Amino acid sequence: MDTQDLVQQLKNEGRHEGQHAGRCEATQDSLVTIYRTRFGSVPRKLRAAIERTDDDATLAGWVASFVARSAAEISAAVAAKQA
Repeated sequence: MDTQDLVQQLKNEGRHEGQHAGRCEATQDSLVTIYRTRFGSVPRKLRAAIERTDDDATLAGWVASFVARSAAEISAAVAAKQA
């Protein structure tokens, strides 16, 4: 692999990492918005847990939970995933 290929590979990796971070941030923002719309202010611990999570599958699963479950169920589900 020559230098140009290595540089291109690093650019691609950086782009993919940036895209992943952008998706996570957008989903995190959506979760906070859903919770706030349904229940009012977002508890500090819940917001911190959302902001710490960068796993796409976990965040996607939480979207469905945040839409369908009660505030207590949401807090329990997020706390269980963090443990």
